[in-house]
Amino acid sequence: MRMCIGSAFYHTRGKAPNLHCQSEKDKLSVYYRCLVVFFASARLHFPDEKLVLFSNVLPLEEYLSELQKLRVVCEIIPSEQIQYVTGSISNSFPGCLFSLDVFQFCNTREWKKNYGSLTLFDSDCVIRKSINLPKDHFGAIKIFDYPVWHAVNGQSRITLSRIAKKLYNISTIIDYFGGEYYHIPSNKLNLLNDRVSEIYSFLKATDKFGVTFTEEHILTLVFSKYESQMLYDPFLIKRIWTANTFNNVVPSDKDVAVYHLPAEKERLFRSYYVKIVSEKDYLRNHDFSTNLFNYVTHRANPPFPIKILNKIKKMIRNPQRRFKL
Repeated sequence: MRMCIGSAFYHTRGKAPNLHCQSEKDKLSVYYRCLVVFFASARLHFPDEKLVLFSNVLPLEEYLSELQKLRVVCEIIPSEQIQYVTGSISNSFPGCLFSLDVFQFCNTREWKKNYGSLTLFDSDCVIRKSINLPKDHFGAIKIFDYPVWHAVNGQSRITLSRIAKKLYNISTIIDYFGGEYYHIPSNKLNLLNDRVSEIYSFLKATDKFGVTFTEEHILTLVFSKYESQMLYDPFLIKRIWTANTFNNVVPSDKDVAVYHLPAEKERLFRSYYVKIVSEKDYLRNHDFSTNLFNYVTHRANPPFPIKILNKIKKMIRNPQRRFKL
């Protein structure tokens, strides 16, 4: 049975977090360039699988054309079937709860008859190598970089663990799962959606744990209940930071199949997009897997003058952050 591999993108107007864009079209272009690059890398490694962009609107024409060349299907979810992203729970990433609506949209008998699994990646991911996705387990990425008390987009593992204790009587500190990769076997979509609905309703009914939640927080709680049904592969995907003031690149990253590069939306993805559009089969004709590893390694080890400048920026920025806290 075929796999469905895709990305969820919800178009909402307004400023996007961490982007420096002057217009709505510029903002959209950043995301659509990322999507073209992601799907080009996905098509290279999954030549026969169904690739789908789940969205609430069609992409801008120039990007739609590039996606169609990659045989990407644009699945527009009707507004009446979108409830989580437009609900009462807030966060600083407009549209991030859209993944939950996608899971619900795919939870039909007809869809599950055609596809054995649904795998969603963030738009700013690049598949470097062939990957074996789980058959009978949930798949997600564990994030180990944050202390238990550190708030990630509004919630810490300690707070999420208190919710897991309340809902599922889990007495340990739970693991944190990032939102850049979710793999759901079709026969577990109903189970997943039931738990998402349960958690969402619980969070709406109380402000004891705050009112800011992302899909990462909600699915972290789901996976805490089904830990025995999770399959975690540390070399399948990694959240790689390449910002001037922080990076987490290590030599073993050369073995990681998928890079999630949130700091590269306006730099590396723009460069790859131009090359993919101008040269057919660019990724196939170049050793982009090695080139990408060399790129992030170079970003983590810049020339000495840039290192000094970055350290000065970090020294200035850290006191400012402490002052804000």
